[in-house]
Amino acid sequence: MERIYEKEQKHSLKPLARKLAIPTTKREIFNLYGAPKVGKTILAKRHSEHFKNPFYLDCGDIRLQQYLADIADSLSRFIIQKQCDLLILDHFSMPALFQAAIDKIHMHSTASILLVSKSPLPNRAQYCLSGLDFEEYVSFAHSNTSEHLFNLFLLDGTLPEICLLDESKKGERKREILALGDNTRILQGILPFMGHTLTTHHLYTHLKKTQSISKDTIYRCIHDFKLQKIVFFVPKLYHEKAPKKIYFWDFSLFSAISYQRNFVALFENMIFLELQKIGQPFYSNHLDFLLTTKDANIGFIAAPFLSEDSILKRIEKAYSQHKDLARLYVITLATAFERKAPLPSFVLPFWEFALGEQW
Repeated sequence: MERIYEKEQKHSLKPLARKLAIPTTKREIFNLYGAPKVGKTILAKRHSEHFKNPFYLDCGDIRLQQYLADIADSLSRFIIQKQCDLLILDHFSMPALFQAAIDKIHMHSTASILLVSKSPLPNRAQYCLSGLDFEEYVSFAHSNTSEHLFNLFLLDGTLPEICLLDESKKGERKREILALGDNTRILQGILPFMGHTLTTHHLYTHLKKTQSISKDTIYRCIHDFKLQKIVFFVPKLYHEKAPKKIYFWDFSLFSAISYQRNFVALFENMIFLELQKIGQPFYSNHLDFLLTTKDANIGFIAAPFLSEDSILKRIEKAYSQHKDLARLYVITLATAFERKAPLPSFVLPFWEFALGEQW
């Protein structure tokens, strides 16, 4: 561990600012979790810069696997001896192995502990890191216009490392990411359903045509994907048991493995990822998304290609079903205008929507 300790004191990070911040409280145990490659390790190491003597341990390092039991046994003594004020356990997947060490450190030192995992850990203060939203992407992408930034975001997606790569390597890296971990064939098999309204049983029925897979496996896998924020299911308003709309943590990944395109579904996925930061969206027959906040019900329609006349018809239909809406946003690729009747409606391009104030 001494060698790991000395090595980690020298790490340097690229300046990727994220909105999520983890508290620096002493003697607390925090859990940072989220989907693959959203930047959990970088954020954890950024967090360590707020401490004088942090210790970072990558539990997924293949070089350490045969020593993990010994490391877990001596970890508490090492942290207390070194007077570390922060312990980071990255790729944390074996709670039972490290539980005694975590308890001792928590009891006998003032060190803060950060457990970085794929899924949320029970009985811990949980912080979920998502992929880049558009505002974060803009903060370190190189372009002068919002429209050009949108076009780049459309291609790059939400994973931080992708926007830092040479253009020629981006597609290959996305395919590598989709091949990582367990259940990769299942994930690749459901990506074409982005934006579709369906049930887990529908997914199982489709997948069993091309894969030898049991019903229990697909249900367990989808459950894990949901916990890890890889897959999201949007419920229908007032119809919890109705089929749900499916979206993914990165809207660009399907394009890396297929020449098929469904831009409207991709555009919806982009909007959904912006909305889910605020709360749980719903959908209805005439709204792509509806957010219920403590102050108001707000509707959203994805209309990348609709004319102004078609947009006005969508607004009328939305109002006919949702007279309790405080306001309605129609997200487009270029069209912009406002209407006060039949309800306050704001038609605006995606970049204005994503960079504007919280609706």
